[in-house]
Amino acid sequence: MLVKRKIQKKKNGIAFWLLLCIVLFLFLWVSTSFAKLATSLSGIGKVRIATPIMEVITQQSMIITAKEPKNSCYFQVRNYNEKGEMNEAEMEYFIEISGLEDKDISFNLYEGTEKVSMEEKFISEKRKLGINQKEEHVYRLEIIYQKGEEEQTNLNQEVEIKVHSIQKMNEKS
Repeated sequence: MLVKRKIQKKKNGIAFWLLLCIVLFLFLWVSTSFAKLATSLSGIGKVRIATPIMEVITQQSMIITAKEPKNSCYFQVRNYNEKGEMNEAEMEYFIEISGLEDKDISFNLYEGTEKVSMEEKFISEKRKLGINQKEEHVYRLEIIYQKGEEEQTNLNQEVEIKVHSIQKMNEKS
């Protein structure tokens, strides 16, 4: 009788583990099937990439001497090119002036007659160029060498005007 009980317990143990394995297998199979169903979404999308056009045009260089310690350089930022093609996306930009390490050199940046405020690192606030209409922003960079005429030495320095642009997304449905 003791042997029968041991055999019966052994059969119950095997049945228990077999049933547990089957339940775990079914659980894993059902969860992966459900995950496949949930993540297999499909759709069709059409995307058109806008052509960004932004040109910076300057036609002169400037020379500052002891006799002429103040000079100006003009440049334009526009949203169309020479072919007449216009920008297809709204653009933001800011202007950075670099190469002004000498403490005796100062500068002012103007858009038309309005002075453009610059931050510490010679960076302007953001400006916008629209779409569907030709826009042109004309700037004047005025550089002043502030040493007196008798103190001035040869100044060999290049000033760089950088225009950094950011394309804005059009929110059309």
